[in-house]
Amino acid sequence: MNRVIYIHAYPLAEAKKLASDRQISVMTPTPQAARSLSVAHFSLENLAKQIIGKNQFAEVPLLTAHRYLRETVRQVLSTTDVEGTTRKVAPILKELLKIGDWQAIGKLTPPPQKHIELPGRFQPLVNLAEIYQQRLREKKLLDSAEILWFASQLNPMRQSLLVYGYDFPLMDQLQFVDAVAGDRSVWFLPVENHPLLSENQKAMLHPQRSAIAWLQERGWQIKNDVKNDVKNDEIVQEVAANTNHQNPNHPGKYLSQKFLGLSDSDPPEPKESNPAKVYAYPHLEAEVRGILALVKEQLLQKVPCHQIAIVARDENIYGPMILDIAWEYDLPIRALYSIPLTATRLGNWIETLGQVAIADLPFEPTAKLLTHPLCSGLPPECWVRARKMHPSGLKKWQEILQPKGDEKVSTSQAVDLSVDLSVDLSILSWPSQDTRENWVERLQNIFKAFNLRKRAARWAREAVAYYQFQEGLVHLSKPETEILTIEEFIQEISQLMALLMVPAAPGRGGVELHTPASLVGTEYQSVFVLGMAEGILPAPVVDSPVLDFRDRQLLRQRGIPLANAVETAQREALNFYGCLKTAAQNLIFSYPQTQGSTPMLPSPYIARLGLEVEAAPPLPVASVQVSRQVELGAKRVAAVGDLQSIGVSRNTPEADPILNHAYHCWTVEKRRESSQPPDEYDGAIAIGLDPDEWEFSASQLTNLGQCAFKWFSHKQLHLLDLEEAEEELSNSLRGRLYHKTLELSVESAAGSEGKNFVATAIEQLETAFSQAEKAENLDKLPPLPGWKARRQEHLTLLQRAVSAPEFLQENTEILATEKKFTGTWYGLKVKGTVDRVDRTPEGLAIVDYKTSSSPPKGAKDANGQAKLDIQLPLYVQVAAKDLFPGQAVTNAYYYSLTKGKILKEVAIDEIDETALAEFAENVKRRLQQGHYPVDPDHKRDACQYCDYDLVCRQGSRLSRK
Repeated sequence: MNRVIYIHAYPLAEAKKLASDRQISVMTPTPQAARSLSVAHFSLENLAKQIIGKNQFAEVPLLTAHRYLRETVRQVLSTTDVEGTTRKVAPILKELLKIGDWQAIGKLTPPPQKHIELPGRFQPLVNLAEIYQQRLREKKLLDSAEILWFASQLNPMRQSLLVYGYDFPLMDQLQFVDAVAGDRSVWFLPVENHPLLSENQKAMLHPQRSAIAWLQERGWQIKNDVKNDVKNDEIVQEVAANTNHQNPNHPGKYLSQKFLGLSDSDPPEPKESNPAKVYAYPHLEAEVRGILALVKEQLLQKVPCHQIAIVARDENIYGPMILDIAWEYDLPIRALYSIPLTATRLGNWIETLGQVAIADLPFEPTAKLLTHPLCSGLPPECWVRARKMHPSGLKKWQEILQPKGDEKVSTSQAVDLSVDLSVDLSILSWPSQDTRENWVERLQNIFKAFNLRKRAARWAREAVAYYQFQEGLVHLSKPETEILTIEEFIQEISQLMALLMVPAAPGRGGVELHTPASLVGTEYQSVFVLGMAEGILPAPVVDSPVLDFRDRQLLRQRGIPLANAVETAQREALNFYGCLKTAAQNLIFSYPQTQGSTPMLPSPYIARLGLEVEAAPPLPVASVQVSRQVELGAKRVAAVGDLQSIGVSRNTPEADPILNHAYHCWTVEKRRESSQPPDEYDGAIAIGLDPDEWEFSASQLTNLGQCAFKWFSHKQLHLLDLEEAEEELSNSLRGRLYHKTLELSVESAAGSEGKNFVATAIEQLETAFSQAEKAENLDKLPPLPGWKARRQEHLTLLQRAVSAPEFLQENTEILATEKKFTGTWYGLKVKGTVDRVDRTPEGLAIVDYKTSSSPPKGAKDANGQAKLDIQLPLYVQVAAKDLFPGQAVTNAYYYSLTKGKILKEVAIDEIDETALAEFAENVKRRLQQGHYPVDPDHKRDACQYCDYDLVCRQGSRLSRK
């Protein structure tokens, strides 16, 4: 049998020639390696699955494997966290299975020293692996990690193989190829005698033997690209000399030799012509933007997408940002790294569905489900009703979605479940337990009802996720008759979605995002390597909590070749070496100088390559959004509306309406932040109002006096929050409840005097509070959390407030409660409601209840402080005359229902009529001039509870006005 190991640093050309022979089966690890040879992708794993299939074995599905392993962990290991332990031991178990017969290896290799024993943590893992394998064998199943080993023991039919791209083989790959490869088989491997390559190949096979030596023992012959009879120690020099002589400007060839230390020559001169560069960017986003801009330049120069590769060692850091910015740049990107199904839109929708089903349609999860991107959302009228009522439970939701009165559902609405007002949401109401088969069928019915397959097809990733999940459900439904509770089924759905992996950005065409390992055996014109920073590339070596590096070293001394720290780092270097070889014309490295708030150092690989870090080139205009930013940034004139100087005209058809609007907003904001006086975008609208046509309350006047823009936003712009159901007892609702309760209890105590009056009022609080709840429609709102206990707290607080000495002082009689009044106050029409009017020996007293524990803030006084009280003087000067004409008012005060005491008292002779008259005149002027600037009090007390801070954007800019 003639089987050849072809040793060549750059074997692509020779491999292409041999791959054209149709009698040879080409094995490649990745689709991109197969594309480099212009053949269909077929891996060693694919071939192994064919072989085991012919012998009535199959690869265990992911969910089934996880289920078996979980049960084995429960049986073998003493742990209360079975699921967490299963996730921890799974990677180590995979390593053991890839080694093969680890027990036999350990027995055949006695320890070099008598005192060396196997680590105590290793034997439970061995037991776990044995029982796990036994469970699989009973069902004629194999774990994916052991397929190559098992297939090699089935005496497979030999065939001619061309093995390409497996540059750094593991032992199971060597064993399988040796068992299957027949006459005329060829395996392309890199230069073997270099320490990095030979030591790594030894480690992955056996501490004393290299991969090539192992193959030679089995009859494989060595061939290299110079001579067939040279010694191994001569190959390195011959290949290096041949490579540099053939193409000195090939960055991949030059730098890969430099990385191995086989070339001492300097980079090509001049420096500007060097196709390999290292750029430093200030931060990660700048790096991604800069590199994607360079990629776009390559595409504009007619470089095909499939000849450009973007490389990132940590795809979780770079992947999402690359995809986001590529969308902005209109740059086609394929990111084939895997993400769990839980990270997709479909996974999020299914997770939300589980929350809805398990809690019987609570408001927030159900609203989130129905308004998800995979649904078309609730109709506006239903959404308004839902926000008002916050329905929870199937019956409440059906009431919300049902047409009311004479409302009719159009045919177009009835077609789509998610917008059908008469939809029966009972399909989301699940029983407490059922069989696996029925659970899966119920889930499939929901998918059909929501037309999920069609909706997911709008995105390539979601379509792939949908079909992956459908395949997973087939295995989830078995055994069909097993009974599961709803909690157990939801848990299994979550586990399935965590196990299933989908490409981050699948599709056809586009520039591909890869890791260094996935580029081995490929060739691209241009390669862009991001994240060349210490701690990112190479990736840091992380110890395993299950089997640490010390235990692994002990196992290696017993002949069990689990990777240690050195070999893990070497594997990183090998993958980077394979990545370097792929660049044919351009090789650009980059790294961020900071990641978040952490400074980053350049990767040690950069110094090893002999490259110097350069400043990043200026960022080109790579998107419409960036173009608009550049044009706006170039504008330096102050004239508002002058767009001609930046090449944009409002009157030309080619004008950019978004840029026009952006420029307009920029000029508005520029003036707002300047020292210029307020304009129409800052409250100075210059549209006058007749003060005689307005009727003010005390709170309106206070707001106007604290900050005119606050009143303007509410009363002129009518800016209001969307009506939302009360899920907490808000301050306003609490105030209304307290006021109504006191009004009813005081009325019930009418006729009593002194202490009897207070005692009667306290007795009536419970009944009055219930009546107040009905008056505020609390019975129609969602149940407030813990309301039964909290209700008693409010009653207790009111009882203390009523029983306090200052609530009703001696010789005082309550004349009226909650009385409305109207009148004129310094030329302004006013109205309001007085909480309580008392008759005292000195005269009338006006009482205003407050739920706060401090006096309310007033309007601005002459010093800009919110200390000018408007409410009590207005009540004294207007309300008393309207409600009790001819009777003298001696004082007025705020009474705290929280503290049970008087907060502030105003006597008649203390009212500053001059200040109040000036305040009223100022109000008239503001209305007549239409002048409502953002001008709160100096301490910004008016801003603490203001609903319009997003509109006014007060901040530090006010100090410049």
